[in-house]
Amino acid sequence: MNFVFKVDAFIIEKHFILDINGGGPDDSFSLKSIEFSNLC
Repeated sequence: MNFVFKVDAFIIEKHFILDINGGGPDDSFSLKSIEFSNLC
């Protein structure tokens, strides 16, 4: 017997940052805490 399973998955990767002006390479597209909580 052969079994085949299909799984649909969605992955969201988002950066959380405390200070958007920190100077890091991903600061421009990171979320602040309130924006992150609104995502879910």
